[in-house]
Amino acid sequence: KVPTSPESSDVMLELLAWALLILVLLRALVSLEQIYSLLRPDAPSPPPLSGVPRVLLRKAALTLKGAVYLVLSRDKVSSSALRRTIDPAELEPSRVTREVRLIFVRHGESVWNLVFNRGFGPSFLWRLLSTLLHERLDAGTSCSSCPWTTPPSSTRPSRR
Repeated sequence: KVPTSPESSDVMLELLAWALLILVLLRALVSLEQIYSLLRPDAPSPPPLSGVPRVLLRKAALTLKGAVYLVLSRDKVSSSALRRTIDPAELEPSRVTREVRLIFVRHGESVWNLVFNRGFGPSFLWRLLSTLLHERLDAGTSCSSCPWTTPPSSTRPSRR
């Protein structure tokens, strides 16, 4: 008989709890898909669960590509380059050759920002499940959850 320590039994209990949570989330996802199909019978059916690994691999490849670019790109600004910048107070008005108007445009809140940036209160599980349902229904059909094309959330009315 192998002796077990309290720490290893705690780890096993935690792993069991995580597995149970994943199973509950998958069951909820299946229920949400059924509700979605009742609400939108004309919508195309989502790809089967067997297609999920392919989608996850594709997303992992995109994440890896982004990480490699982040590490290897020359788009970084070092602290020494920041120290070399010119202080605007030291500029002489005669040295300024032209003025440039710079307009900053702030993007809206993405779907994943809606899930994680609103806290982990009672509505977190609903936000997570509804976004996972969106991912499941959208899996393989488009790249709407890619970082550069994530659709804006519709939680706030647009200001016109």
